[in-house]
Amino acid sequence: MNGKLKVLENHFLVGTTKSIFMDGTNKTLQQAIDDGSLGGSTTATTSGRGYTQVKLRGAKVYITDVPTSQSGTTKIAYTFPTGDSDRERRLFIWTPTGGNKAIQIPDGTLELNQALVYNVDTNTLTTKSGTWGNVSCGNNELLLLYNDRGMSTQVGGLLSPYIRTHEQPITEREIECEQVSTVGNNLSQGIFIVDDVMYLFGHSSDDKLTKGTYYVRSMNNLDQTIKSGSHDLGHMNAPSYSHEKDMLIVGNGSKVYDQSSFPMAADIYYNFKSVLSNTTDLVWETLDKTVLDLSMFEGEYKAQVCWGYGDNVYLLTTESRIVRRLRLGKGTEQLSNGQYTETTSDRYNGTFEIEKTWRTTHSGIIGGMTHYQGELYIGIKGEYGIRKMSFTSDGTILLTDLKVNGQGGTMQGLDIKDGIMYAFTDSRGYKILLEQLK
Repeated sequence: MNGKLKVLENHFLVGTTKSIFMDGTNKTLQQAIDDGSLGGSTTATTSGRGYTQVKLRGAKVYITDVPTSQSGTTKIAYTFPTGDSDRERRLFIWTPTGGNKAIQIPDGTLELNQALVYNVDTNTLTTKSGTWGNVSCGNNELLLLYNDRGMSTQVGGLLSPYIRTHEQPITEREIECEQVSTVGNNLSQGIFIVDDVMYLFGHSSDDKLTKGTYYVRSMNNLDQTIKSGSHDLGHMNAPSYSHEKDMLIVGNGSKVYDQSSFPMAADIYYNFKSVLSNTTDLVWETLDKTVLDLSMFEGEYKAQVCWGYGDNVYLLTTESRIVRRLRLGKGTEQLSNGQYTETTSDRYNGTFEIEKTWRTTHSGIIGGMTHYQGELYIGIKGEYGIRKMSFTSDGTILLTDLKVNGQGGTMQGLDIKDGIMYAFTDSRGYKILLEQLK
């Protein structure tokens, strides 16, 4: 067969060729072309089995980003379909002699500039490191996957034609709304509603050393400030109040800190309506609370939480790429994660179990979050409006961006009251009928 080949020293691009010259001479494919062994400098002519051909039985490699720092995602996880005795992950290699070899590829991860390499002679897999074009592969080795996620967001190698991302595209839909505030949350962080008033928060520092400000406004006039106060409760970009529980939950969702300097955590505050009514200075150390230690989620950052059904909360990390539904332990029930604190039967004890995890490669900086009928609605900062998260049984997330008609400013808070969603940017406030969100 004839075919034009594009080859670089000691590695190859699968988009241009799926073969490697392996005649026992220890030549690279480029050398074999240059010295005429394969028929000249531009066209390679082969016959029989003078090359190595690779085929993945399942024809699918799922790639998922694994966030490692605030600066972005560089690590990837690769997984294969399961079922049929896991033959979907079997790699077949036809060798120059006419026979074939096969190997089952286990799920794994690759750091930035790391490659998964297969050795044809030993029928083994290893990982090697080096910038693109400089991974040292011998004449008997095949570069299967290469992580170049940090520079070009690409994954190369022999298996790159088989890559899938589990990802659905983000659909967009414009929704109608009524403007209810001409100033919005000009403190620019998060909102929540308690009875007939709305609380609009700016942020304090996550280390509780520098206080922030909050305003209180009547639901009858969302431009009029009734009172204001100070707080040191943290970043407050997704506070979530439960009327049923009379509890506020909020995570330390700031991009300033990562796990190494400020481990992820969330605070649950009790009897919060009474707290808000009887003080204007909210001091973290003096409030009745339970702390959820979320530091077990290594490599992630920005813990943002909201109430779900019953004792469930939703935890979003790493700019909303990873979503988990947690069940919180109460009283003496010690669940498998977190730090247990002895308490009464009607209070959370700091432990939790992970009921489900979903992932997406689509990121979004959260400005407000709320749960409604099994779906999450998050305010996405910028001009994106409200992002609806619908969860599938296979661990993926279907995303819909709901564009607020005439939106001014960047989204800074969401909450629901009496069948209406209130969405506040830093300069406007809107109310949206829930039926429009379906």
